[in-house]
Amino acid sequence: MKGVLEKFKQRCVMHYFDTEAYPHTHEYLKRQREREESAALVMGATGSGAAAQGMLLQEGRIPNHAWHVTGVINGRRFSGWLGSPFCQEGEEVELIVAPVGGEYLVYAVHKPWERSLIMPPFCYRGVRQGRKSATFSPLGVFFFIMLVLIITSVISDGWGAIFTYDFYRMLLVFISFSSVIYLLPAIWTIWRRYPFPREELSEEIFTVLGWENVSDINLSKLNRRRKRQWKRTGKPENPFKDYTPFKCSGMAFGFFYY
Repeated sequence: MKGVLEKFKQRCVMHYFDTEAYPHTHEYLKRQREREESAALVMGATGSGAAAQGMLLQEGRIPNHAWHVTGVINGRRFSGWLGSPFCQEGEEVELIVAPVGGEYLVYAVHKPWERSLIMPPFCYRGVRQGRKSATFSPLGVFFFIMLVLIITSVISDGWGAIFTYDFYRMLLVFISFSSVIYLLPAIWTIWRRYPFPREELSEEIFTVLGWENVSDINLSKLNRRRKRQWKRTGKPENPFKDYTPFKCSGMAFGFFYY
């Protein structure tokens, strides 16, 4: 929806912006919770009571800063939670909204002529980008343990130990065992079962904007690339002018140039 902002107000507050904060994820998370409870019952029946109890523990919700914005566009009131809303009353923008009664719930503020986008907190990439990033966690654990094994061997037997048959056999056993028991199941879970509700919300917004390959979009990377381009070329000529805060953009602000 394109229009001119009227009666625009913004207020920075502390609020919960995890996956439960977005209405469109409620049913998804409910189904996910039911699957976890079913799995916990099976674990409990097999005698793994501690594991079952751990599966049922709710993850703590962590409050974060965000901006609650309100205003009027095309005669209808809107409100929502966003990143740094660098807008001003009387400015023409595009809003990504959902009707709620007689008002709008705003999910993003877009300025295509400025190539900037204000998103909900922690929404900045598509699902594929989220999965790629999440894959680094099990890979990091895997390579950290391997490094510990190598350092331990060197400390115990000297540098010559890494050129022995027993050392390579130990590494092969470790790689084979950890891949089957930990690495491959973890990666499979990330790519097939793990929920990415924020990334799904981001993809919905990108789709409404008419962008392509939404699963591979990462606004944080695009914003860094745009800043490097500005430093190299000096364009735009004045990125720090009013209401285009080039410096205050990126994932920490929820305000991105692309």
